Amino acid sequence: MKYYAGLDVSLKKISICVVDADGKTVARGVSPAVPEGVAGWFRAKSLSLRLIVHESGQLSIWLQRGLERLGLPAICIDARKAHKRLCQVVLACREQGAVTRSYLHISSIVVPQAERISPGVAV
Repeated sequence: MKYYAGLDVSLKKISICVVDADGKTVARGVSPAVPEGVAGWFRAKSLSLRLIVHESGQLSIWLQRGLERLGLPAICIDARKAHKRLCQVVLACREQGAVTRSYLHISSIVVPQAERISPGVAV
């Protein structure tokens, strides 16, 4: 089964939500705010990920490069573009899984463009 993850990144921790192809939440958790912590969390859960999505922010370049270095399929989406779509979802449902599904919806729109410009970083 293919899984997709959304990361909510802060300076001290990274909240993780994993959904399946149908959008059903399969795992949630928190890891230390380092790429190795995220990779270890996914290893401990034995999850095979198709895509990891996080939005731009203070740590996004460092995190993106670290996730790529560890072989994780991550993209970074522009926080301003994500915010507009996420506001609609968060008003309707504050569940973390819904936010992850929205990240994935946004990434399905921007990933083809991002791959033409710079692998791993969505514009």
